[in-house]
Amino acid sequence: APTNPAVRQNPRQIVNTIRRTLNYNDSDVTGADFAGALPAGAQVVSQVANVKTAFNASTTNTLVWGTNSTNYNNMCPIAAVNLAATGTTEVNTGLGDVACTSDSVVNAVYSQTGTSATAGQVVITITYEGGWST
Repeated sequence: APTNPAVRQNPRQIVNTIRRTLNYNDSDVTGADFAGALPAGAQVVSQVANVKTAFNASTTNTLVWGTNSTNYNNMCPIAAVNLAATGTTEVNTGLGDVACTSDSVVNAVYSQTGTSATAGQVVITITYEGGWST
């Protein structure tokens, strides 16, 4: 059965990218799919979170992403990205084999406590080698 969203895999052995812009007020902010899925056997080369606009919930602003459907935190654990300040963070958790034994959707989850955020935008970019058998 096809993965939804579809796997992004160039037919040549090159690095592929999936990216998600996540805003504080997106309707799917608590479980946002990326535009493409990771193919079985994908090797993650890099992960970057670029906070374009700081998130401003009054108590906490947290972000995780991953392929594990219980917590979505196997690629970016909680507290790896500071959402309260603009800037770019390279996330090293989840590099290499993400244990994608089948095509896997990546989800990002933003959580907040205290007074709700009125601002915030982060762009998450994941680059990976396409999951080739050789």
